Amino acid sequence: MGVSVLAALRALPALREYSDAELAVLVTAAIEQRMSPGTILCREGEVGRSCFLVVSGEAEVVRAAAEGERVLATIAPGTFIGQIALVDRGPRSATVRGRTEGVTLELSRDVFERLLSACSPLALRFQGVHRGGGHPAAPRGHRGWRACSRRPKRGAAWRQ
Repeated sequence: MGVSVLAALRALPALREYSDAELAVLVTAAIEQRMSPGTILCREGEVGRSCFLVVSGEAEVVRAAAEGERVLATIAPGTFIGQIALVDRGPRSATVRGRTEGVTLELSRDVFERLLSACSPLALRFQGVHRGGGHPAAPRGHRGWRACSRRPKRGAAWRQ
């Protein structure tokens, strides 16, 4: 991983609002993985232990149905997948698998929680994505988000 992945992330329109520092933290904290057609990133019904960012290639969201399997969406580069599992600790609502060759970054819940406890702007962005999706925040995640989003005391600076 490193400079080439960071350059690829910087080029994605979906990540335009992320600072260079946030992208560098993501590249350092996440695990780079090659994705092939059919590679399972997360499976419906399993408890989520990580989330993914599609750096290149495409993934697809599929769900079990009476007639077999139903493709719900195609995931493009720059899309986060499964971040809700980082805060709600519930089972996956669908399976996500590789549709084409590509690269993903995997961020484990443990790493996310360390970022959140350090009030990392990256973790707060993940919380913002979660909270904006209309899903109830888990108490632990909600408390962490509130603790990090409070105004600093007079004279104190925000930690980066």
